Amino acid sequence: MDPPQQVQCLVARKSCGYRECPATQPGEARSSRALTFAAIKGRLSVAKKAVEAGASLDCVAEVTPQRAKFAYRTPLHLAIHGDHPEVAAYLIECGARTSRNFTRIQDKEPAIFSAIEAKSLHLTELMLNNEHFYTEAKNYSEVTIIQKAVEHGSFPIVNHLLNLIEKPESRYTFSTRGALKRALMRSPSLEIVTRLTQSERVDVYSPSPGNEWPSSYTPLEIACQRGYLDIVKLLLKKEKFAGSSLSLSRLLNLAADNDHDDVAEYLLQQDVKWQLSAQIIGKVKSLACKMRNRDLFTLIKTSSGMIACSTDYWIDPARGLDWRNLQGLVYLLRERFQSFLAGPNIYTH
Repeated sequence: MDPPQQVQCLVARKSCGYRECPATQPGEARSSRALTFAAIKGRLSVAKKAVEAGASLDCVAEVTPQRAKFAYRTPLHLAIHGDHPEVAAYLIECGARTSRNFTRIQDKEPAIFSAIEAKSLHLTELMLNNEHFYTEAKNYSEVTIIQKAVEHGSFPIVNHLLNLIEKPESRYTFSTRGALKRALMRSPSLEIVTRLTQSERVDVYSPSPGNEWPSSYTPLEIACQRGYLDIVKLLLKKEKFAGSSLSLSRLLNLAADNDHDDVAEYLLQQDVKWQLSAQIIGKVKSLACKMRNRDLFTLIKTSSGMIACSTDYWIDPARGLDWRNLQGLVYLLRERFQSFLAGPNIYTH
């Protein structure tokens, strides 16, 4: 057996005699492995010495049974997720000088996402000030920076990002697409949702392209479906919702089908004037006459332009109008105009 190699160790600062020690290997491999060790353990002095010795800043940790969870991760990623901000900040500074690519090798997500996942505003700011990190994140198509911050529930980072893009003549132009809906699909923070709705750069009203859930739903519809009463109240206060083509019956159905009675009750209390089309009013009048329900007929006749509900969910023109469709309408009218609908005959037909 060969005698142990006596190589000066960058980590222990002594000749330990262990031939397989990562920090005692010759050349770049030696310094790069030492840098990986420093990032995992948070040893700033070792990180500096390893970089000075020529460590590769975008090296990745090797796959070993003992350290499988560190495999394929760069030193910067390891330092951020190991909660070693001093080492991470130092590596970011090194990257700013050398234009090194710290992108995580395995999943190719931008390095700034590591700082966002760790909810570190300081490291996020450092990376945004670096043109390489900023461009890398801005050009990433699958998830935007703001979506990532919203997903991980970090209000300081969300607020900082919105402040950057809202400044006049700002150089920051990253997208806000889907940010509000991404927030609602998690356990939403009212603080984050409020901040998003205050920004003119965030689309509060429209569904995303596509026909599948949740892309085909507006943020308000998602809030009703999930039962977020405070957020429903917040969104309904937005001026653009008043007089829009939103269907109260659809919102009510989303809330009721998911047993969110508090949301349904709040929707029924609103004073927004939801209009009925002339065609629907005519059909309801005709059916009311056939069913001999004078109260319903009188209500429709006298309130044709002011009924505070829409029936487009229950009354489907393709299948006609029958008493089952009308139950939803009667439910809404009974809640809003209790003095009119006295007879139960429409339910027992």
